[in-house]
Amino acid sequence: MIIGVLESSKSVGDMIKRILSSEDNSVEVFYNLDDFLDAVAVYDFDFVVIPRSFEKPNDGKEIAKKVKIIKNIPVFMTITDPSEKIEDLTIYIDLFLSKQKPETWKKKIENFFKNKEIKKQTDKSDLFKILVAEDSKFLAKAIERNLKDNFEVKVVYDGLELIKETLSFLPDLIISDIFMPKLTGIEAGEVLKRTPFISNIPIIFMTAHPNEDLRKLVSKVGGVALISKDKGFDELMSFIKTYLDIKNKRKLKILNKELFNKIKWEKNNGLVPVITQHIKTGQVLMMAYVNKEALEKTIETGLAHYYSRSRQKLWLKGETSKNYQIVKKIYIDCDEDCLLYLVIPKGPACHTGNQTCFYRILADEV
Repeated sequence: MIIGVLESSKSVGDMIKRILSSEDNSVEVFYNLDDFLDAVAVYDFDFVVIPRSFEKPNDGKEIAKKVKIIKNIPVFMTITDPSEKIEDLTIYIDLFLSKQKPETWKKKIENFFKNKEIKKQTDKSDLFKILVAEDSKFLAKAIERNLKDNFEVKVVYDGLELIKETLSFLPDLIISDIFMPKLTGIEAGEVLKRTPFISNIPIIFMTAHPNEDLRKLVSKVGGVALISKDKGFDELMSFIKTYLDIKNKRKLKILNKELFNKIKWEKNNGLVPVITQHIKTGQVLMMAYVNKEALEKTIETGLAHYYSRSRQKLWLKGETSKNYQIVKKIYIDCDEDCLLYLVIPKGPACHTGNQTCFYRILADEV
């Protein structure tokens, strides 16, 4: 597990790290609130531990609320006295850990996740549903085995069954081989894309030999990724986790339609520039352009869309790299010809792998 800890005291932080660290657990301790919240947004913590009071008395509740807004992960709180009044905290705090009894922490945390797993196993209706289409029964069963503990999984072995099962099972995600009997994965994808109430189900395609021609075919039928079977399950699980992270994202709402209609698209041939900024750190991540369709798509999905001037097409940030940007707010400037996206990035913004495109200093104070 990856564990994030917020603590004001170095000695207590060291104690928590010592208690929770193990071969299976990696613990990162933060002593600055902004650094901690930024890490919650960027890293995949399994849970976080925060104090009852950090910068001021009883501000742990507000910190917990901020964590839950950024990412819905378990929040554990350390308390000094087990008899403290905690009723008003239970809506945000998943588990309380007494500083007087640190020897009980590991068992309490173990029981928490055990009970959570039991609940997940007994309540199938809450599970993320995945439909796997693969003509190799050996590979299909291997994928099912790797997914079934955390997801509700169904398996089919040809393209025709893929269409039939999609209509009845209504999965959240489809994983499909390309070359299958009866109908190929691409042909089945074309049918699904033309069927209104299932046309938006994301499809991850698999093949032994991915190439650029196949990527274009996959993109045409709404495929979100093309991955190689040779890469094993790591790449597949990475894509699934990405979709789990963005599945419950909130759509944006236009607060001022009059202002929206005043955007001066005509000043730059139907485009306006967008500055993209990290909502927590304030770091400027990138600059790009949007047309009206890209902006509407961003508002509709909550994911950053832009317009590529070189390729002359709309593009979803992360559609290839999976470094999506979840847009939380959109601002417009005083001249109504430039926009600002405030985002939570799911990876580096720059194609070079840097967190920001603005990573080189051109001039500095001397």
